Amino acid sequence: MTVDDFATEVEAIGRRFSFIQAIVKLDATRFSVKYRLIITNDLYVQAYANMQNGSMGLALIYQGRRLYGRDCENWSWHRHPSSRAGDTRFFK
Repeated sequence: MTVDDFATEVEAIGRRFSFIQAIVKLDATRFSVKYRLIITNDLYVQAYANMQNGSMGLALIYQGRRLYGRDCENWSWHRHPSSRAGDTRFFK
């Protein structure tokens, strides 16, 4: 997958769901891209990918706090069910 592939997929998903009010590209480089899919003023999904180091992440953010997240770092996926320390769960 390339940065452009990831961006195209995020934007297509954002357009598919009527509850997503806006698709905001926060940052883009040759190797990475970061988006926010705005649901309400204080609720959004943040999507990130860095193709150079193979990391990707999704997080559901409410009032500035992560409610849930999934990340792939060092080729290992894990999830963050809440913003509390110690709640990270690794899986294959």
